[in-house]
Amino acid sequence: MSIIKMAKSIKKNVKAELNPPPAVAGRVWRPQWLPSWFVLKSEAEAHPHDPAERAELFLGYNTGSTEMEVLNWLYSTILLLKPQHIVETGAADGLGTIALASACKANGFGRVHSIEIDTEVCARAQELLKRAELAEWVEYHCEDSQQFLGKTKVQFDLGFFDSLCEIRAQECAVCMERGILHGPAIFHDTSPHRTKTLKKDPGEPAHSEYRKALKAVATKYFDGNFCETTLSRGLTILLPKVYPPAT
Repeated sequence: MSIIKMAKSIKKNVKAELNPPPAVAGRVWRPQWLPSWFVLKSEAEAHPHDPAERAELFLGYNTGSTEMEVLNWLYSTILLLKPQHIVETGAADGLGTIALASACKANGFGRVHSIEIDTEVCARAQELLKRAELAEWVEYHCEDSQQFLGKTKVQFDLGFFDSLCEIRAQECAVCMERGILHGPAIFHDTSPHRTKTLKKDPGEPAHSEYRKALKAVATKYFDGNFCETTLSRGLTILLPKVYPPAT
């Protein structure tokens, strides 16, 4: 690290200590990696929820983004597992990509392969990564996710599947059939209570089919290793029995 970069880092840390983040939903907490221009709110304000999901315990940015607690967990998981290559499907507003790329930067190695079919969304996300000074840790693929995964030669150590709910299980299945994903497969928006308050994107029966498809993928490719939290928007994690895989 250069002296100039070190000085900037020290200045940033001192500033953060002297100016703690404002309380949001009664909590003074904000992920260290999150750029300062993102204004957070209670997840209960950002997204419709059923009471069973306890959304008031979480922080969010908007309806289309992932909760801060989930993103912070992803960040920490990457610090722990040290993946060389990460696949992310669905760029949305780029918050997830920032969390993944920040973890790679903290590790000092790693690359995020973010797949987004919408060229305008892809362009906005790329600009956001430049602003956050994380562009060198991310490679964007502006194309159909299943087509990309069906032809890429990259070997992935972790997958965060966050595109359309209707195709996330299929994206993972393509990776597993081709033998290009060797670590955890992580899926957002899996709460069984979701469609009680959110009737689209997707509605029923598509959301129930999404959950059923994840269990089928877990059984076929992950020896049934299936971990789920139904809090907030829900998160499902499929785990290989050994990671890294034995050589």
